[in-house]
Amino acid sequence: MTQALAERRATCYLPAPHFEREKQKDTTMNRLAPLLVAALAACQDPAAPLLARGNVLVNSGRAAEALEAYHAAAQANPKSGIALERIGDVSSDLGRRDEAKVAYAEALSLDAKNVSARASYARLLAQGGNVAGARDELSKVLEVAPTNLYARLSRGQLAMKAGDLKAALADFEFAAHEKGDDATTLYELGIALLADAQQEAAERTFNRLVDLHPESPAGWYGRARVKLAQGDRAAALAAARESASRVPEDARRAVLADLGTRELPDADLAARVKALADKSLAELAKDPSLAMLSSDPAFRQAVGLTPGR
Repeated sequence: MTQALAERRATCYLPAPHFEREKQKDTTMNRLAPLLVAALAACQDPAAPLLARGNVLVNSGRAAEALEAYHAAAQANPKSGIALERIGDVSSDLGRRDEAKVAYAEALSLDAKNVSARASYARLLAQGGNVAGARDELSKVLEVAPTNLYARLSRGQLAMKAGDLKAALADFEFAAHEKGDDATTLYELGIALLADAQQEAAERTFNRLVDLHPESPAGWYGRARVKLAQGDRAAALAAARESASRVPEDARRAVLADLGTRELPDADLAARVKALADKSLAELAKDPSLAMLSSDPAFRQAVGLTPGR
């Protein structure tokens, strides 16, 4: 999931520090002078009002109008990497991937160390099937920001997709060392360990995920996978049912996170949550890793399948 655009807000302000002792004024102001100049320059950026307007429009769900505002900001200040990145973000959300890639590439031409723009560019490459190119771009992100969790997990996922299990494990283990309580990190590590036939290590990882995030379906799903690998069908069925029972609430959290500050009528919100939950349960029902459970009535009931379906 991409980061909500509502979280990307431009700010423009001048700090107003309070000095407790008069004798500190000169040295402190000398130290802050470059920061004050930079902040003042940002406030004088002709693109700033247009960026602010675009942000408001995005938060109001008016993406097409926001895109126009961001294009105007880029015209007002051709060196505004923020404007170009916002164009990429909204174009991507509107399904205009080619336009988004061009915008991200232009933002990177202004600042090759723009981590978020490069990560977004990599995401679009991966969505277009260019796995090798996406991995290369994520590697560049990690050269600049080695602890960037999104880039680390994304590169590991692409390594798994490319069949490079050793590289995937290296990324997931690094991520777990840095952020050992993160649900996605633990899930990805557990799946990779299971693929590497490290069943005991995978089981410990999924057990930790369940202990830390019992509300998440992911840990229970991982447990079901491990138990099937161990030949314990009854335990696998119990874990799969636990996973399925947590899908609706997990879908609700995902929808609310995607909405950010936007609000929906209760009926519309409920419809979105149901659609996402139904999709997740359908994927669970068809998961080839759980094929051994597919004919079990208890499993079929848990994932919303009637006996005849």
